[in-house]
Amino acid sequence: MSVTMWIPGIGDVTTFDGALVPPGGRLISSTPSPSNKTGSTTPQSESTYRPVIMPPAKLTNPGPSKDETGTLGMVTAPLPYGGIAIQSNLDTLLFQTKVNWWNAKANFSFGAMQALESQANALRMQGARETNQTIQMDRMNTIVYENKKLYYRALADRDFSKQADLQQAIRNARMQGATISDNTLLDNINLQIFESKINKWNAVARGDLDGVTKAFMMENSIRRSLPMDLNALIPAEGTGMNIANGMLINRRDAFQEAVLSNKFQDAANQLIQISNLAGKGTLNDMSPRRLTQTQLDSSLYEIKKLWWSARVSLDSIETQNDFKKAMTVLQGSVGNGGMGARESNFTSNLDNQNQIMLAAKRDFWNSAMSMDMIGTRSASDAMQRAAANGATIAAGLTTGLDAANRSMMNNKIQWWQDYNDKGLSSTGKQLAFEQEISKVRNQAKSAGMEPYVISNDNTVPSTTNPYNNINQISSHHSGAIDNSLKNLYLAKKDKWKAIETMESNYATQKDVEMASVTRNNAQNRETQIRSQLNSLFNQVKIFVPDEWNIDLQNNKVLSGKLAIEDSIARGDFSSAQTLLENTKKLLSEGATIEIDNMISIPQNLPGNALMASSMFNPIKQTGTISWSKPLYLAKGFGASILESAKEMPLLLPTNPAFYTETLPAAWEFGKALYNRDITLKDIKSAVSDELIYPFEHVINNFNHVFNEDPTKEEAYDYGYYSGKAIQNLAGAATLGEGLAVKLSSKAPKLMKLLSRVREAEGTGNLEEVIEKSKKIITFINPADPFRDVFGAGLKSHPEEWNKLIEDLKDSGVEVIYRNDAMGYGPLKKGQPGQILMDPEASMSALRHEYSHFLEAQKKGFPSAAESYQDWEGRITDEFKAYSIEIEEAKRLGLDNVVKQIQKNFEEEKQYIIDRFKPRD
Repeated sequence: MSVTMWIPGIGDVTTFDGALVPPGGRLISSTPSPSNKTGSTTPQSESTYRPVIMPPAKLTNPGPSKDETGTLGMVTAPLPYGGIAIQSNLDTLLFQTKVNWWNAKANFSFGAMQALESQANALRMQGARETNQTIQMDRMNTIVYENKKLYYRALADRDFSKQADLQQAIRNARMQGATISDNTLLDNINLQIFESKINKWNAVARGDLDGVTKAFMMENSIRRSLPMDLNALIPAEGTGMNIANGMLINRRDAFQEAVLSNKFQDAANQLIQISNLAGKGTLNDMSPRRLTQTQLDSSLYEIKKLWWSARVSLDSIETQNDFKKAMTVLQGSVGNGGMGARESNFTSNLDNQNQIMLAAKRDFWNSAMSMDMIGTRSASDAMQRAAANGATIAAGLTTGLDAANRSMMNNKIQWWQDYNDKGLSSTGKQLAFEQEISKVRNQAKSAGMEPYVISNDNTVPSTTNPYNNINQISSHHSGAIDNSLKNLYLAKKDKWKAIETMESNYATQKDVEMASVTRNNAQNRETQIRSQLNSLFNQVKIFVPDEWNIDLQNNKVLSGKLAIEDSIARGDFSSAQTLLENTKKLLSEGATIEIDNMISIPQNLPGNALMASSMFNPIKQTGTISWSKPLYLAKGFGASILESAKEMPLLLPTNPAFYTETLPAAWEFGKALYNRDITLKDIKSAVSDELIYPFEHVINNFNHVFNEDPTKEEAYDYGYYSGKAIQNLAGAATLGEGLAVKLSSKAPKLMKLLSRVREAEGTGNLEEVIEKSKKIITFINPADPFRDVFGAGLKSHPEEWNKLIEDLKDSGVEVIYRNDAMGYGPLKKGQPGQILMDPEASMSALRHEYSHFLEAQKKGFPSAAESYQDWEGRITDEFKAYSIEIEEAKRLGLDNVVKQIQKNFEEEKQYIIDRFKPRD
């Protein structure tokens, strides 16, 4: 049977069954060419190969003559128009001749190539020229021919990326003038060689020696069938597919050997390599013929065990996925590169029971975190049942997952053990614990096991039916462990506070007795909590230690106290000062008892000197200051008080509390002034400028008097001006809220003393100011009622006032002081605007306007027009601003101020509605 077809540039081609391939013929293959095929090919049988007799090439008129040998000869047809060749005809004939030449080259027809070259030369002698089209065609055909050769090498090397690039280059060349067709002998020969190689390697994989021989002989027959460009053919050896197929067979055989030797980790490694090589090889039959179906099924079971082990060991997702790859190869169909293993009932049960084991482990640790002893027992029982039913994950708390959960819990205990309520310890232990917790969680996350690790923030996953439906997960907040550890810390803190009192030289016998009871109660709480925790933690091999950082640091304070007192007893005040400062630093390390509350004064001092020294605590002294100097300091203070004794009898030296309350308060206040904890600006909010001089003297001389070697006269003068300063504060009309708050914080002894003095003299303390303000019926400044209570904010709260004003200015707001004016207003869109403030406005009024600024800032500073049009937004902003004032008034118990501010808001609201709300 014969079939005739047309091939561009070649002509009619007839195929014959059973004929040999003569020189000049070609083989036709149904396999796609590189223009539409990028990868593997389907093996074809021997009957697919068909010899083809190729007739001489047909050319358009004028065509070549045919000599007696059947080759293409010179052009003999007469030229039109009296023998004068038309140039375009000649150029076209040369172009077509070269098209035919390239097709002959791609079909390995070397005789035709020579004849066509002779014909081209004859045309050139008659004047034919190489046109741009012809030159471009030559260039592009060269690209196609060379890229076809490279493509088939890439095909055999299984380099898919390179195949795609070469295909694209061939398509681009055709679009630019190439004429070599897809279905050439170069294509068909290479594809048949490629398919022969596939058949050979599949026969090798099957152990089919006859098939190997047959495929090998077929490839050699194809290579020897025609004279051809050998460089254009796929190499016989050294291709990527040869290397990959050889490795695949070696890995398969190694897999079989590992299974037979019960080395399933090695077997899994071989399967992983096979999976990684699958895309490089061409084998479609990887059947492990040395293994029975039962052995294959058992190997799947064993490798799945390894996958579960990797999960609970918190191995990376990549490692787990490698085992999945191994199982995919093992379970794949035999005709598609797989090995045909089947999942048995044992394997399915393994998955189910291991999943239950995971859920039970998760719930065990979550129950432990919640201190739910019943929950931990229930989870432990579930783990034992799962193990008995076929789970391969260990029921004991021995897996990597258990270690991670234990580490999380242990780090949480250590975090509390090193807790410092005044900041992290200088050793950074707590930060290290936090980092370790994050490290553990990140490891679990990278293993895809985060849901099975307890949470650091006490948000723990739980299940409504953990052993039947493991996917029904909900979250709840449980702080049982943290709460218990926190309570243990607080019990320790209470115990040490009681010990502080018991060890203090200032404590009375009654104080010591009460503190002893408190200490015993706190110790009992501590023992009980630790016992409960250890009862739980014993199950997970964790122990809560008796001594925490708070114990360690507080014991250091007690040791420091003994060392300080010893130095004072020896008269070594320099060492005492150093020891004092070092002991104070223990507060930042986690200590909770304070040395200043416990230190004693040696009892071998002169009587008056002993009393006088109590105002500033003798251990504050350094250098060679003598004990007579504190006495002169006390005398100077007393002298200043005597000048106005009739007015303030509580400050007189004759008052029993002079040495125990007045002088210690004076020292405390002087220290606060010197350290700038209280500033002259604060003082000026209550005291006029002409009464500031004694405060300045205290600031300028505090360090010299207490830390250097003052003369008796200097000590006396300091005491005198210190007394004057306290008298001026005691006689002030009002302290103002800002100064009162600072005194309460930085000089509480003085604040207590001033309250007593002002109460006795009728001047009134802060509480009294509040009580008097409650009786106001009609406000002098109804638009700013707080002004009637505390006065100008600049004086009552100078620091806060200045801070807000500076922030406004730094933000670009124009601040304008104007009497009887209060308000924040926008200007141009995007600009911060301006604020008008009465210099006597209250602090509350400035807070109100500052609130408007913050709201405008959030909105990107709308223009004045936009602000006025958004009347509803303005009402909302006013409500926020007035609410700030109302909440402050409520906090102080000033119901009359609350009522007035609410009235102001309603009036403001109605004004906005009447003026700016659109009319229907």
